[in-house]
Amino acid sequence: MRARWLVAAWLASSSALALPPRYAVCHEERRAEPPPRAAARARDADDWVPLARRRAPRLELARLEVFDVPRVDPMPSRRSPGPRPAPRPDEPPVVALESRNTFYCIGVPRGTPGILRTIGAAPGTRFYGHPHTESWRQENMRAAGDLNVQKAIPLLYRELDRPLPKEAEPWEHGEARRSKHAAAMALADLGDRAAAPRVLALLRALERDGFNLWRDTLDALPRLDPALAQKYALELVERGLAKPELHQQNPTLYRDLLPLVTTGTPDALALLRRASSTITKDSVALPHGSDGCRVLAARVRLGDLDLARELRGELSTASIVTQRGVECYSELMPVLYPGKDASELVVWMHRHRYEELLEWLVATRGVQDPAKARLRAWLEKRSKDPDVAGDRTRNDYLPEKRAMHLSALAALGDATAKKLLDVWVADPKDDGTAPWVAAHYLLKLDLPGAADLAAKRLRIARSQHMSRYSRDAWPRFGHHVVTEHGRIVRALAARGDERWVLGLLDREGFTRELSIHLLSKQRPAAACQLVGEAARGATDDAVDDAFWALSMLGEGCRETMRKLVADASQPDHVRGMANEHLAMLRDGSVRENLIGERRFYASLGRAKIIFRAPE
Repeated sequence: MRARWLVAAWLASSSALALPPRYAVCHEERRAEPPPRAAARARDADDWVPLARRRAPRLELARLEVFDVPRVDPMPSRRSPGPRPAPRPDEPPVVALESRNTFYCIGVPRGTPGILRTIGAAPGTRFYGHPHTESWRQENMRAAGDLNVQKAIPLLYRELDRPLPKEAEPWEHGEARRSKHAAAMALADLGDRAAAPRVLALLRALERDGFNLWRDTLDALPRLDPALAQKYALELVERGLAKPELHQQNPTLYRDLLPLVTTGTPDALALLRRASSTITKDSVALPHGSDGCRVLAARVRLGDLDLARELRGELSTASIVTQRGVECYSELMPVLYPGKDASELVVWMHRHRYEELLEWLVATRGVQDPAKARLRAWLEKRSKDPDVAGDRTRNDYLPEKRAMHLSALAALGDATAKKLLDVWVADPKDDGTAPWVAAHYLLKLDLPGAADLAAKRLRIARSQHMSRYSRDAWPRFGHHVVTEHGRIVRALAARGDERWVLGLLDREGFTRELSIHLLSKQRPAAACQLVGEAARGATDDAVDDAFWALSMLGEGCRETMRKLVADASQPDHVRGMANEHLAMLRDGSVRENLIGERRFYASLGRAKIIFRAPE
């Protein structure tokens, strides 16, 4: 079983809080009883009485005889010729003898003190049941960020300020840096803006050790202080211009840094013009790095009007004849025609730019504009084209584009398109991404019944495995991957619709983890009732994760869980996990619940462990 959990953890290592299965987290406590006294054991004449042990004879060291041997050259070694680290003085071992059951087993409120103790442990501390010390500390740091443990902030500060050990092996330095990375990401999840200077100091230190861990940590800075992140990005771009070898160390430097530059100041534009001064219509190659197209796109995005005017001449409705236009099409089109003005309508229609077209419709909801009639006529004419016509037998049919096409028509008042969208979003047989795209734009356009349809789609996701059609990479929010499901969860949460908590029961692990992070921030009042009513149709893993996450609401779910345990019509796994949730609350009814039924044997065993856990 442990091997299965290790494989699962490895496959989910890209996520923030990959929750282990219940059978792997709750353990019987092992208590060592003191040995009885000899006098107490001899209670009758037939008892055995321990005899005194004989001391073993002392061994003498034999004389060491040394023979002369010829000296030979040492064998060649692949190790670096650098000096070996001096041995460290003996340190007294520090072992944290605590409960074997952590927050994964006993729930969030009771497990939070253990999270804090693990993060704040002294260097060299070993944890009972966790042989890999630093990785366990990093896991607790990530949990502190995901579960919104604000008391961890001073401990995370201390982790960032802690100097690296001078006399240590390289692997120990690497583990210490990864712990600092975990602390920085947790502070970003906690939203502690005061941590931004510390995170910046960490990024500067990570530059010297290569850009892999630096790239993973970079996301924390703009989430804490966007202005400081832009200043750092421009500084590093300027250093790259002065020292081209920096681009050899990190070929994706512009790709990493340019998203951090969000404000078009004169200094920022001047620097980017200097970085792209060698780009021409016939070549976008840079002598000091790659990603010349991204530099051009950043200049346009920050307000370089002269460049925008020149590029619009190359990428409007005319044929693309320049090498710059061909290579940079995908980067330049979203910034040249972002969907802000009806004057871009001709280009949207010519280039089939549905994303920008829909952004304009979102921004002009309720506004009468003559351009909308022209747009609707074009959409109706294009409805017969094979990519949006809806013929699933054709290879050139694009479901996501059809979803956007129908959404645009519905926004312009086409009742037939709206009905098709409603049926599509609520269709449990369609396991593609297109229904999710349709639900997303229904919410953005605020069309009638959009929230109800999105909630219905989340209920379908309890048991449906989504087949992915798009080749685009899923975006990230910190450690979290935001899929099409997660986008709907965040959209409902932004509207204040508490039905987003249905994402806790999603079959998709990424969505569950994102929903747990949102639950720690928002704590909606109706979460227990909504999740309890919808748990019947969810997978066992989703029920485990959802009911465990609801423990952070404290007493709020007690009555809901009692009803689920007593409801014989509920699936066995729902009733068993509801009983484990009550054990996390140390509810007295746990001792009498589900007794005598063999199918609850494993769950009852865990409930007893959780109830009796010392924390």
